[in-house]
Amino acid sequence: MCDFLSFLLAVPTMLTATIMDVAKTSFAFTLNEVIALSTGFIISFIVALLSIKFLLSYIRKNDFIGFGFTE
Repeated sequence: MCDFLSFLLAVPTMLTATIMDVAKTSFAFTLNEVIALSTGFIISFIVALLSIKFLLSYIRKNDFIGFGFTE
């Protein structure tokens, strides 16, 4: 649960950086660009949540041997 919370705490930082970047462009977007940005944001958010959920469940069941290199 703490890992999920730390992920959610990063969202305002990323959102603020995006808003500042968009403000520099004077919000000059067409409707198609707004739809593309919104779709990309939503899909990337969902994929990030699923990735974190998968990795946390993998680590709970297995060890870190798959992430290391041994000779």
